[in-house]
Amino acid sequence: MHWSLVAQRWDTIRALLEQRFPRLRDDELRHPPPDRDALVRLLARSNDLTLFEASEELEDVLQIEAMALPLSVHLH
Repeated sequence: MHWSLVAQRWDTIRALLEQRFPRLRDDELRHPPPDRDALVRLLARSNDLTLFEASEELEDVLQIEAMALPLSVHLH
């Protein structure tokens, strides 16, 4: 999922992240991070994960959100 789409859908993605990563603080998720790498680092740090593990977990969350989007959104 392109990062601009993540930023546009941040409220929904944030809710998914909060469910999956209960250690995240609300102030850490108030706004979308500037890029995917910044979010991966945040997830790794706050949940005692390696960067690889955090990246895989984030990819799972983004796939869940991507499956809920209409096909037309994926084509742009």
